[in-house]
Amino acid sequence: QERMVRQRALKDMLELVHKDLRPEQAPFLFDETYLHILRCYADRFEMVRNLAITLVSELLQKLPPNDFYLGYIIPVVTRRLGQAETIEDSEEIRLQLLEQLEEIVRKYNDPEGTRGDPLLKS
Repeated sequence: QERMVRQRALKDMLELVHKDLRPEQAPFLFDETYLHILRCYADRFEMVRNLAITLVSELLQKLPPNDFYLGYIIPVVTRRLGQAETIEDSEEIRLQLLEQLEEIVRKYNDPEGTRGDPLLKS
């Protein structure tokens, strides 16, 4: 029951992001929902985790390249992948998380170091 509710909500949001969300609306949607979406990264159901990761990736495409958002996303991904004992059981979800990190690196790359964060400089 709970799984179905979360799945439906994530699918509805994903559809909204795909069809109707304008880039200028993305920061507001992220601010209002990121805690709930990122909490789904640790859901016991793989489908819910998959939908949450997909939704964040889609939102990132519409968000401005502001590293403010990374402070929320990266720690959650790190918790799932970066421990000595891997928390994420599903190989498919681990791959999806790594692909999301790759998208983040591409979008937020700062080769000249103009944004001031030395970690983003390549």
